[in-house]
Amino acid sequence: MIFCVACGLPAPNSSIECAYCGQIYNAPCTFELVPGSTTFLWRTPIVNLAEARIEDGIWRLYVITAQKPQVSMLAIRRESKYTVALLDQDLNRLATVVVRCGPSLEDSSKRFLAVVNDDSKTNVVIHGDGPTGYHLINRTGDVLALASPRAGFPISGLDIVLTNSDYRWKPLELFGVLLSLILANVSDAKCNFNDIDHLCLDASEDDLENLGPTE
Repeated sequence: MIFCVACGLPAPNSSIECAYCGQIYNAPCTFELVPGSTTFLWRTPIVNLAEARIEDGIWRLYVITAQKPQVSMLAIRRESKYTVALLDQDLNRLATVVVRCGPSLEDSSKRFLAVVNDDSKTNVVIHGDGPTGYHLINRTGDVLALASPRAGFPISGLDIVLTNSDYRWKPLELFGVLLSLILANVSDAKCNFNDIDHLCLDASEDDLENLGPTE
């Protein structure tokens, strides 16, 4: 049994293409993260997969066909860090995203823009790619995904390529990680985008240790 990295649909090992979203198994996949009037949409070139809605100050990720959210995003901006906890339906933490923003980005000794942690270590480091794009890299230096902003960055959306590197993204986890980067860019006090600067407090203050490969 194999599972589609885009939508999580199970299929026999002999399957070549996902019957629901059209992504090809064992090959790079493409996604879009695009804004609506009050939401963000996560989709492949042929089908909408999920939607992010802000409800009572918390961003929640819904599979398009579901009535209840599968992921909740609890976030806070503290000086130069924007920290987001991704929680599943039982409020168990899937990951914590820590994004550097503000004056700290001027420190040339820091090569990373953000990290994705589990309960004990950093699993993904996010580096800048040119002036606005992103490389998502695992602990052994493999590129997991590339994200390129659309015109009007930061809230105009992203085009994403998920490489075929060995990493098991949970359904919606990549959506939450990339949405965290967008929200971090508009989280300062001057922004009034659905009260992003007043989201709920993350339960922990993860530091930025174990940042993965060095040059």
